[in-house]
Amino acid sequence: MSVLLQLAKGDPTDFRARVATWYDETMDRVSGWYKRSTQRQTYLMAIVIVMALNLDSVQLFNRLWSDSAFRASAVDQAKARIEATGTAEVPLMEYTEGDAADAGTPVQVGTISLTDSEKELLTSLRGWEEDRARLAGDLVRTGGGLGVRTAWLFGSIWSHLLGWIVTVLAISIGAPFWFDLLNKFVNLRSAGRATDEPRSKA
Repeated sequence: MSVLLQLAKGDPTDFRARVATWYDETMDRVSGWYKRSTQRQTYLMAIVIVMALNLDSVQLFNRLWSDSAFRASAVDQAKARIEATGTAEVPLMEYTEGDAADAGTPVQVGTISLTDSEKELLTSLRGWEEDRARLAGDLVRTGGGLGVRTAWLFGSIWSHLLGWIVTVLAISIGAPFWFDLLNKFVNLRSAGRATDEPRSKA
């Protein structure tokens, strides 16, 4: 501050302007550092989650595209969830003093639990079951060994790498982006003409 005061040469207006400029520049640097740090942490967490659960977006897309029964089951589960909960968000917490979060204590009023069929569907999306089964088959055929396990590991990484990268990038973008994108698609569909709707109405 003393340096800014010396540069202002005792002029209060100039000093306030210099302080404001210094503050804005400092906050810009802090904001940039925070964004970079948050992005790095998001990438790291996404990589750990994706690899631990084997969330391969490419294989998931291929399965939804080619497996009509699985696709129909996913659509039916989504419809059942909407019919069960409605379009409004299910409140999980309420405060003893109304909507003022700082005037009371939170009380749990509900839960969003998955049905058994939904859990089965989510479990079947991805995971390491197929890869572990392939490794078990390779061990039975070859009698085991470090080379078989190493080949399986590198083969699994190579086959899932592209799908992992796509999933990590999708997670790192964040939920607001996907929510806004979904809203745009919904609004676009609502504004369009249905396939069975006549072109002109009397």
